[in-house]
Amino acid sequence: MMMVINALAVLFLPRFGLLIVINFLLGFAMGKLNPKYGALVTRIVPEEHLTTVAGLLGTFEMIGVPLGQVVFLGIANIFSTTIAWYGILGLGVILIGYSVKMMRRTTTIN
Repeated sequence: MMMVINALAVLFLPRFGLLIVINFLLGFAMGKLNPKYGALVTRIVPEEHLTTVAGLLGTFEMIGVPLGQVVFLGIANIFSTTIAWYGILGLGVILIGYSVKMMRRTTTIN
């Protein structure tokens, strides 16, 4: 969700100062949401698998940053930064849709 908000801000807000404020607010929100996310994982995952799942999530998060930079910068250098931002926006919308679908599926199963 935050990725989509940031992409929208970069694409449609021409003022740099406003982008800084939006990025600060997104970072603040991440600081508030990440502990809740960790608590949710701790509550849902069985205790005997918790370290494995936490390690996997951490690995995916650490791989995602440089991989995202390579893809984003590659698209920006080959085509344009606007196309790269639209790609990030599209990816974010797809991920939000998939997350909503999985949440509905999970609540139906439980």
